[in-house]
Amino acid sequence: MIETILSILVDFGLLREDYLHKKRIRKKEEHDGKKRPFQNYLFQPSLIIFCILIFVTSISSVLFFTYHSTTIIPKNTQNEILEIRERVENYKETLGYYPKELNDLIRNNPLRQKWKTDGWNRPYSYIIIENGNNFLITSLGPDGKLGTKDDINSK
Repeated sequence: MIETILSILVDFGLLREDYLHKKRIRKKEEHDGKKRPFQNYLFQPSLIIFCILIFVTSISSVLFFTYHSTTIIPKNTQNEILEIRERVENYKETLGYYPKELNDLIRNNPLRQKWKTDGWNRPYSYIIIENGNNFLITSLGPDGKLGTKDDINSK
């Protein structure tokens, strides 16, 4: 209810400001005899506010998506790798050896299906190293290339 009342008041205020703006421009036109269509339409208060809102929304969107792709996705991927690492260690404690591939760990568990891919929807690299005594889980990172500095691994 309050939102509706505020919306009506804002709309009324903008309409009033647009009316007063046109009235001021009309007075200037009558005073010096020059037509001012550019000032009359382009500098209306409602149009200026609309342009500012579009600008702020655009900047906010760019900042949000940049932050999301550079901070949140890598952090979530790192947390997921740590969770997978913990489950692989539990697998070894239970069965005495590491799984040959991640699908052996995931199986048909619906909660673990997301472990097939990282935050960029690329499959994790899982390899057993040191003659079966250790393993390495790697996400290729945002660039999708193995061996670059943006890779995220379980070490």
